[in-house]
Amino acid sequence: MKRGIYKILGFSFILIGFISIINSIFGLTGFVIANELNRPLRGMIEIWFIAEGFAFLYAARKRKGQAAMEFLMTYGWAVLAAIMALGVIAYFGVFNPGKYFGSNALLSPPFNVKGWDVSPNEIKLELINNGGESYTIQGVTVSNCGTFSVPTPINTKDPIIITVSCNPALKADSNFKGDILIDYRKIGSSLTLQTAGTIIQVVAKPTPTPTPSPSPSPSPSPSPSPSSSPSPSPSPSPSPTTLNIRVSTGNDDAEECNPTDTMTLTSTDLDMTSDPGGACSGDQQIAMKFNSITIPQGSIIESASVTFQADEANSQSTTLTIYGQAINNAPQFTSTAGDISLRTKTTASTTWSNVPSWVIDQNYQKADMEAIIQEIVNRPGWTSGNSIVIIITGSGTRVAESYEGEALNAPLLSITYY
Repeated sequence: MKRGIYKILGFSFILIGFISIINSIFGLTGFVIANELNRPLRGMIEIWFIAEGFAFLYAARKRKGQAAMEFLMTYGWAVLAAIMALGVIAYFGVFNPGKYFGSNALLSPPFNVKGWDVSPNEIKLELINNGGESYTIQGVTVSNCGTFSVPTPINTKDPIIITVSCNPALKADSNFKGDILIDYRKIGSSLTLQTAGTIIQVVAKPTPTPTPSPSPSPSPSPSPSPSSSPSPSPSPSPSPTTLNIRVSTGNDDAEECNPTDTMTLTSTDLDMTSDPGGACSGDQQIAMKFNSITIPQGSIIESASVTFQADEANSQSTTLTIYGQAINNAPQFTSTAGDISLRTKTTASTTWSNVPSWVIDQNYQKADMEAIIQEIVNRPGWTSGNSIVIIITGSGTRVAESYEGEALNAPLLSITYY
C-alpha cells in the first residue's frame, strides 16, 4: 500500500516538474508557474520537484531507501522554504535578478511575449497572439513606465511590436520591474477584455553617438596670416520615430456623395472616387480619421504615407488629390449632409497621378504626404495625442478596404518624425 502511494507521489512530482520546465521554455499556457520568481530560482524549484519524485520512486522499489526518503522529505521542505525565501527577497529588490540571473517577460493568455527591450525612454514588447482569433489591442500599460493607447489589430500567430514611452525616463543600468496590463477586444465586439503579466530587465545604457573630430583648416601661404581655428563638433542628430496608425472604428472612415452631400459611414469599402453601379451617381469625397497621433507640436515630419488594401480590381485612369483637415483635433464623422466637404482643408496637398492598376488584396501606398502632416502639427493648438483627418478627392475608380469591410486591413497612416 505504502509503495503504491510512493509511486503515485513520485510520478506526480516528476510530472509537475517537467510541465513547469517545458512551460517556462515554450510558454504553452501563456504564463509561467511561480512567474514572480526569477528564472534560476524557479528552475531550482522545478529540479526539487523532479528530485523528490525520483526519491519517491526509489523508496517504492527498495525498503532500505525509506530512511533516505524520510531524510529527503524532512529536509527537502526546508530547502524549498529557503528557495522561496530567496525568491521573496529577490522580488522586493534586495537582489538584482535582471543583472545576475537574466531577464523575463511573461503574459497570461491569449498573448505571449516573444521579445522585449527596455531602454531609458521606452519599452518595446513583441507580442504573439495565441488566442486562435483576431483581436484589437486597445491599450498597453507598463507600471513605472507609461501607456501605449493606439488601437492596434493583431492576427493569430502574427507578431506585432508595441512601444511604450517612459515618462519620466528610466535610469540606465538599473533593474526595472513592471506589471503589464493589456486591454483588448475581439474583432467586431465592443467588450473590452484584459490580460496581465510582468517584465524584469536591466535598463540598457544609451549608445553613445561618436563625435567627428574637427579638421583644422590649413594655414594660407605665403601670407603670414594666422591659421584658422577648428570648427566646433556638430550636435548629435535626434533619432527619428515612426508611428503606424490604422483606422480603428467604423465611424472613422466615411464617404460623401456629390452633388447630394449624402454621408455614408457604414460602407464595407471606400470608393475613390466614383462608384459605378452604386448608390452615388457622382464623384465622392473620401475621408479617414486617425486617432492618438503622439507627435509633439512643432516636430519635424521626415516622411508620411497612407496605405490601402484593394477590395476590387480596378484599372481605370485615376488621379487622386489628398488633403488634411486644417484643425487642431479632428472630430468624429457624422451623418450630417456635407460633413466632409464642409471641413476646412489644409493648404498643403499632394496629387496621386496615374494611380497604378489595383489587384484584389494587394497593398498600395501613397507617399509624399509630409507637408500635409507638417502643416497640422505646426498649428499652435496642436497637442500630442490628437486626431488627424485625411481627405481624398479626384476622378476615376480605386476601391479600398474600409474598417467595416476588413478591420485589420483598413487604411494605415505611417509618419516618421523627430
